[in-house]
Amino acid sequence: MNYRAIFTDIDGTLLNSSLEVSGDTAKMLREETERGTLLVLVSARSPSGIRPISERYRFRCAVIAYSGGLALDENGKVLFQQAMSGRCANRVLDCLDALNCTEPGMLTVNLFSGDDWRVRDRSDERVRSEEETVWTKARECADLHAGDEERIHKILCMCRPDRMDLAERTLRRNFPELSIARSWSSLIEIMDGGVNKAGALERLCRLRGIDMAQTVAFGDQMNDLEMLRAAGCGVAMGNALEEVKKAADLVTLDHDRDGIARALRKLRLQEI
Repeated sequence: MNYRAIFTDIDGTLLNSSLEVSGDTAKMLREETERGTLLVLVSARSPSGIRPISERYRFRCAVIAYSGGLALDENGKVLFQQAMSGRCANRVLDCLDALNCTEPGMLTVNLFSGDDWRVRDRSDERVRSEEETVWTKARECADLHAGDEERIHKILCMCRPDRMDLAERTLRRNFPELSIARSWSSLIEIMDGGVNKAGALERLCRLRGIDMAQTVAFGDQMNDLEMLRAAGCGVAMGNALEEVKKAADLVTLDHDRDGIARALRKLRLQEI
């Protein structure tokens, strides 16, 4: 496959179970960018949660943050963005607060705007765990409500796994106009309507003049499905959910066994 762009999810895909990019994968991706291939890190994370990875592993890359809500070029310049208004976000916050009142401790709410990550209590164990995972810090804020016209890129609901169905059902019933996706067994991402990784992939390719057929995308979770289907070649990691594997063009090794590097070598060999 003669690909010109590589789009890769981060958690469970680019990062292994030790939250590192393994040596072979890091080397392969750096070699790809040196030969002129566009590398794009795609995640539900904020830019500040992605930046430490590109800096640590010396990746020259563009970024799609908030599952498509914000795209930055290799120099950190905003290419495009789509966000909820503060007014809309506040309605979601009120809904989640009301839900949490039925069973205190059911969920923890996080608000994201650009690089600003707001939580009510940084000592919350869910928040502490997320800080360790994304290598960045939240800002404690007693009142999460935003200004009416503020751009809110994402609301993250950290929920007890046994209450995920209830939380997702409640959100979808009350906010059918928004993008709502599970990104992990205990995480629900809420973004502006129409925001998804596939749409951002297509928009970035148009800006760079890259044919969609010349793209390869890697992922493992349900919020990667549309991106894998949109790319010229969608690759599921060996550790991906079964539904993701079934939708992919190719299934590679898992994130602990350099699945990305293995797939890229296989695709390059097919060009000969």
